[in-house]
Amino acid sequence: MSYPKHLFVSFIVFTLLVAVYQTNAQSTKEVFFNAGAAIPSKPEVFSDYWKMGFNVGGGVGFSISKNTTLSGSIDYSSFGIDEDGVLKSNGLSNIGVSISGGTASILTIMGNAKILLTSDASNIAPYIVGGLGFFNISSNDIKIAYMGDVDVLEGSSELAFSLLLGAGFQFPIGNSSIFLEGNYHIGFTEGSSTAFFPIKVGLRMKI
Repeated sequence: MSYPKHLFVSFIVFTLLVAVYQTNAQSTKEVFFNAGAAIPSKPEVFSDYWKMGFNVGGGVGFSISKNTTLSGSIDYSSFGIDEDGVLKSNGLSNIGVSISGGTASILTIMGNAKILLTSDASNIAPYIVGGLGFFNISSNDIKIAYMGDVDVLEGSSELAFSLLLGAGFQFPIGNSSIFLEGNYHIGFTEGSSTAFFPIKVGLRMKI
């Protein structure tokens, strides 16, 4: 599902306006960085033919109350194709067929709200998080080789609106905190939505 570029620009401008407002309001600000695993979920072809990959990202946040933080984040996830799984499911194992390429990647730009579920942030604090934004999924060409012949399935790229829901825990360390977070992230791609589970470990630092 493709969207006009002006919608994407409008989202970025809105995020920047929120950031400026929160800065002027002298709210507590933070930057965060995270890395971890990413597990493909849907559609079925995505979960069956691509392996668990990695996720990296980061962003900035602004507290609007003691328990609520708004943030903007960018995350990148990459998934390698499961060559053995593709060959077995199509009856092509052990006959000299090989597959290469086909790496899938997902880039997300999100506006999020995090709500602490405790009033005491000085201890281990559970929280929930939700967000809206944009989701770009792309894949490299897939090369299928057999007895010297090579066929190529062209890669693709698609931009879609997205939704994120998740929960986590944060552990205070001085003026910073370490967090562990799991998300269900869905992009409303054309035909069938695309979803995956990022599991993140990260660091938040107040600025």
